[in-house]
Amino acid sequence: MEIANACPWAEIRALDLKHGTLPDGAPANLSRVQGDLLQLAGKEEFDFIYSIDVLEHIRGNQQVMRHFHRELKDGGYLFLHMPSDTLDQRIFPDRFFRRFDNWADHEHVGEQYSLPELTLLLTRSGFSICHAQYTFGWLGSLAWELDRLTDSHWHMKISLMPILKLLARLSVLLKTSRGSLLVVAQK
Repeated sequence: MEIANACPWAEIRALDLKHGTLPDGAPANLSRVQGDLLQLAGKEEFDFIYSIDVLEHIRGNQQVMRHFHRELKDGGYLFLHMPSDTLDQRIFPDRFFRRFDNWADHEHVGEQYSLPELTLLLTRSGFSICHAQYTFGWLGSLAWELDRLTDSHWHMKISLMPILKLLARLSVLLKTSRGSLLVVAQK
């Protein structure tokens, strides 16, 4: 909805595996379509594909990257963000994250990569890499962990939110050699 509001001239299509409807007050340029990223038709109809923290939920996600390439018009862009395979160290003890880890073990069934692996896969899918970097290094991890630690304490979460957003923003701006992956690629 944020993108649709910021770009009222653009047609925004949200694809979701589950059937659902848009919330009341959704912008007129936003539509929601039920579909499976593993089953895309390859119609070369999009100028831009935006995928944030999705591919780690899809087993065989290399196929999705190839589908993204086929779905884009010539010159179209892919903005892709996903966790890295290097995110295995925590700041706080693992015992604080058992609930999340149980969820992630069930949900994160897709392959995860290092930055060189992901850029190679996208290149092999036909993309030219415009930009590739690690995001959410140590400061981002700290923000994420504090956010998870306050999941059952909403008053603490609300109080910490400005600090968490600042930490996350700084983490994106600062260069890091580990963390999540961000790649902008062009067809």
